[in-house]
Amino acid sequence: MEQQTTVAASPAQQELSQLASEIRTRILSLEALFEDSLVGEMDALKACLIENPSAAALLKDEDVGLLVKNLRRTVSSALVEASKPKERKTKASAKTQFTPEQLQAALEEEGF
Repeated sequence: MEQQTTVAASPAQQELSQLASEIRTRILSLEALFEDSLVGEMDALKACLIENPSAAALLKDEDVGLLVKNLRRTVSSALVEASKPKERKTKASAKTQFTPEQLQAALEEEGF
């Protein structure tokens, strides 16, 4: 006679699985985000992963790959922005207007 035992997942394990599923969903939603909203969501996701390292351990390799892909996207857009040549505004030089007397005095000082 064989006995079969079924092991029910503990509530904590179910909670971790649920949390990992939510993290996966958030990672998948990163594809549709752009620049500012992407950076904000990445920050929120980072905080969630730091708070729940056990749930992060349940992530699949594909999920981590998508996370890295989006992280690179945020970094590359920041690099592109930083490497753009900055527009330099030239200041108009102040033009000094000399009177004929001032010009004559300056020329005499120089010996002309």
